Amino acid sequence: MNRESNTRLGVVAVACMVAGTSAAHAQLIGPVPPKGEPMPAATPSGPEASSPPPRDLSKADSEPPAPSIVDRDEAGAMKMLARGPEEEAVARYAFTEDRRAKVGRSMAARATEVDRLVIEKIDAVLKVEAMRDRVMNATEFGPLFAARDAVAALRSERLLDRLQRDGAITALQRARLDQAVGEYEKAMREHFEQLTGGDPSRQAVLNLRQTYVDATREPLAALDRLMTDLEREAANLPVGVGAPLAEPKRGVLISAAKTSRDALRTAFGGLSDEEKRAVLTFALTRRAANP
Repeated sequence: MNRESNTRLGVVAVACMVAGTSAAHAQLIGPVPPKGEPMPAATPSGPEASSPPPRDLSKADSEPPAPSIVDRDEAGAMKMLARGPEEEAVARYAFTEDRRAKVGRSMAARATEVDRLVIEKIDAVLKVEAMRDRVMNATEFGPLFAARDAVAALRSERLLDRLQRDGAITALQRARLDQAVGEYEKAMREHFEQLTGGDPSRQAVLNLRQTYVDATREPLAALDRLMTDLEREAANLPVGVGAPLAEPKRGVLISAAKTSRDALRTAFGGLSDEEKRAVLTFALTRRAANP
C-alpha cells in the first residue's frame, strides 16, 4: 500500500475515532471544510469498538426523564448550544430546591478548582487561546492536530462525575442526565454528517475543531474570570518583600487595569509565567475573601 493510501486511511480512522469519543460537546464555529477527493473505505482489521449497552431505566419511576437539550429551528435544523451539554442538561433538569442548592455548591467548588488549574498551567492556557482563530478556520489537519496535542494538559474532571462524587446528584439522576447528553451527541454527529455530505475527512475536521472547543471552553472561561478579578484587584497589589510584582511592572499593570481589558491583557502578557501565576493567585485569593 503506498504512502498516499496510508494517509487517507489514517484520516478515515481519525474521523471514526473522534466521532465515537463524545466529540460533539459544544457549539460548532468556523467554515465547513471543502469537499476533497473521494476516499477509499478502510478495511476492518478487528472488531469494531462498541459502546456499552444503554441502561434500562424504564422501571425507574422515582426520577423523571431529563428534558431534551436538542433544540431545533422552524426548519428542523439543529440549534447549537451556547454552553456544554452537561451544563445545559443540569440547568434544564427538574431538581428539587434542596438538590439544586447542592448542585450549585458543587459546581462553584469545581469552577474554583478549574481557576486554580488555569493558574498552574497558565502557559498552556495562553498557548491554546492563541490558537483559536487558526483552529476555528482550519480546513486542513495540521493546526487541528497541533491543537489536539496542546489541549491535552487542560483536561479536568467531567461535571457529571464531580456532581455525583460530591453527592449533589444521585446515580439515577446521573443516568438521566447522561441520556440527555447522549441524545445531544448523537444529534450533533448526524448534524456533522449532514453538513459534510458524509465525507469522512470533512467530518474529521469538524470533530477535531469540536474537540478543541470542548477542551478549552472551561479553561478560557476561567481565564476570563481571573482577568476580571485582576482588573478589579490590580490596584491592591502589595509592595515590598514577597510582593507578586516588583516596580515598575506593578505600576504598569495597575495603569493597564484602569485603561481597558485589552491593555490589561497586553501588560499581563509581558510578565513571566511565574509573575502571571503570582498576580492571578493574588486576585483569586482576594475574590475568595471578598465574594
